[in-house]
Amino acid sequence: SCEWQAISNDASLRPRSDDSIVKEFYLRWAMKEAYTKALGVGLYVDFDSFEIRLIGHDVDSTNIEGDWKPRGSLWGSITTDLHHCNSNGQVEHQVSFVGQVMRMREPRSDAKSDAVQNGYWVFTFVPLVDGLDNNSKEPDNSTISGCICICKGPFDEEADAATSSKSIVNIENLTLLELIQMHGKETLI
Repeated sequence: SCEWQAISNDASLRPRSDDSIVKEFYLRWAMKEAYTKALGVGLYVDFDSFEIRLIGHDVDSTNIEGDWKPRGSLWGSITTDLHHCNSNGQVEHQVSFVGQVMRMREPRSDAKSDAVQNGYWVFTFVPLVDGLDNNSKEPDNSTISGCICICKGPFDEEADAATSSKSIVNIENLTLLELIQMHGKETLI
């Protein structure tokens, strides 16, 4: 599949290092998992029955169904783009891509056959940063240990998805105790 080519080869179609393959695989898996969770079906869909093509990273917006031409590693794009500022001059600790989901084959008969929805979706990556709280300095690439992927959609038009990709996802780090207290279950402690 084109996704496996993007995972196993760099932009020059040279084989990636083992570490780079693992990072790319996990990011692509996280996108599929976020997408199927957004549909409300989770892992009940065959992951090889659809592909997610990131516009501007995997394909050009003018040729979505054409050849894949990944522009380097997804991990590299995420860690490089983390340091841009929003309109208020604040560093955004997340990166969003507009992607198009494309059904590649019919799922097996025991999977949800009607779940995959073609269209535009926004995939937002929020880094998991070692030793960084919400008020701390911006992350550097050495402290990023992974990413959370959040999927929003579907959008009928690429422009609508692009507008949505500019909105910030607010995430608050809580301990398990803080989460329990937030839900008013202090008696469980």
